[in-house]
Amino acid sequence: PIPDLRCVSVEDNGDIVLDWKYIDNTPPTTEPIFIYHATNQAGPYTMLDSTFYPVETYTHSGVNGDNSTQYYYLSNEEGCDPTAGGLHSDTLQSILLNVTPINLGVSANIAWNATRTPLLSTSAVNYEMYIKYDTSTTFYNYFTTPLLSYVYDAIRCKDDFQLYAEIPDASGCVSRSSLEIANVG
Repeated sequence: PIPDLRCVSVEDNGDIVLDWKYIDNTPPTTEPIFIYHATNQAGPYTMLDSTFYPVETYTHSGVNGDNSTQYYYLSNEEGCDPTAGGLHSDTLQSILLNVTPINLGVSANIAWNATRTPLLSTSAVNYEMYIKYDTSTTFYNYFTTPLLSYVYDAIRCKDDFQLYAEIPDASGCVSRSSLEIANVG
């Protein structure tokens, strides 16, 4: 059986880490799992690499996930035709976070996309937004929401901050958005 692709996480450098889970009690197999990627949900998809059981993670280096949404699925088929009768995982997309100044720059619209619509049944329903102000060295959980956007109002005259969104999966992995730097106020 094909493993379930569960998480797509964007690293600070734009690399993307994929996490998947094999069905419990899956017998070991020597059949490869093929990892496919596209820059558009409609494709075209190209095979990135293959891996074998029991590996459950893959890092796609140099993909610039901090600048654009990327799409992935797993398959037991080497060909790129998804109608060929092979087994395929759900297609997940990386989370791209965008911050747009509004209200003459004293507020910002923060928006992001889901990894899949609807979310996987194993996914949490709430996104956790983490923020780090320019005067701090650590990120903290700023808010939690099931929505895909939020309006941030400046707390002080000049707010410079970094933020990212996360959504956990029941398997233990977390999908993380791109890191965004914002200046409002």
